[in-house]
Amino acid sequence: MTMDNTDITDPQTFLDDGYVIVRNAIPRCQLDELRSHAELFLTRAEERSRGNLNIGWDTHRIPHPGLYEFVDDRTNRLYEPLLSDHLLAINRMLMRSSAVGLNSATLFKQPKHKLDHRFQWHRDGVLRPSAPLPMLGLQAEHQANACGTITWNIPLFEDHSLWVVPGSNRRPNNREEQALFDRPGMQSDSPLPGAIVCELGSGDAVAFDATMVHSGSADADMHRRTFNLNYRSFGGPVLPYGRITTWKPDLCDRLPDAMARHFVECESRIADEWLAIESVLRAIIAGDRTHFCEALARLHPGTEMQIACVVQIHRHAHALWVLSELDGGKRASDADYQAATLDHPSNRWRTEDLFSRFESADTAMLKQRFAPLDRALRTGLNGAYDEVYMPREFAVEEFVGSW
Repeated sequence: MTMDNTDITDPQTFLDDGYVIVRNAIPRCQLDELRSHAELFLTRAEERSRGNLNIGWDTHRIPHPGLYEFVDDRTNRLYEPLLSDHLLAINRMLMRSSAVGLNSATLFKQPKHKLDHRFQWHRDGVLRPSAPLPMLGLQAEHQANACGTITWNIPLFEDHSLWVVPGSNRRPNNREEQALFDRPGMQSDSPLPGAIVCELGSGDAVAFDATMVHSGSADADMHRRTFNLNYRSFGGPVLPYGRITTWKPDLCDRLPDAMARHFVECESRIADEWLAIESVLRAIIAGDRTHFCEALARLHPGTEMQIACVVQIHRHAHALWVLSELDGGKRASDADYQAATLDHPSNRWRTEDLFSRFESADTAMLKQRFAPLDRALRTGLNGAYDEVYMPREFAVEEFVGSW
């Protein structure tokens, strides 16, 4: 599906295909200046990363330094097209939301050496133990309501790197895909059956549901300067499944006021979201069914698939009770934190603020209230959380009734 600058298309088409191509997402008249800023940004990122073992973007298969980590007052113009009214409006439309925020922004460049295999097929944020909910539950959530997060690639030079499997956002892996996913590294030398390449000119964009089967195919012989972005909804019908931000409020100190305002507003909306999550948890602790249903409806206005939101809330409750029992309450390492929360340590500074609001008696009650749902979710190998299937015949009514 392709959109030009004047076409606003039914978001259901995006849900059907899993992607949309937007021509001239960045006007051509802006490209030369952005290319200059991109080169300076990459030079400074490489200088600051050299010898630092804690920074791994430059050793990645497809290098992609984060704008938040390395942008400064000489390169902050890179954020300007990413926060344009046009891109934000398209995201609001596709996510059926009143507001959106930029969760993360990186800049893809070509690898230094030729890759052993051209493709690495994958789905982002699913089919792993730290997924916020099983893949088929997430897909049902999107189809019933809307995506809560959308990934974008916007190249500053022509880019034919991204391959997608249309419609794979609405189903589990087929036999060929699963066979490839079972390989070490999920790598191959050829496209999957049914995959198509997203042919992007300079300034064009592809917006896609990154839980679909997809792969980058850039290699060392290609000059690549492509924004990779993730936007999330605020005020939409769902609680977005991918809410980890890769920026902190100090980013605003490096941006002009007009751009900083976007992140100030995001920070305020994120704080409101944490309060809404806390309200749901408080209602569960109290066993207040009326308050729970009211708080859940505020957090997930879509009346269908609210159980997907409950499963996400379960992840927070799980983290609370595991961390409360870990090392007698001592501060957990990042590795322990990630294992307990099923979350990434980059989000720790936010989640710890939420966790600090609950006492040990609260967490014990949450563990008791969530026990039936927790058991229903653990149908994987050795009692692990199932990565694909939602619990059968377990809706919000059953969750509340299990108290």
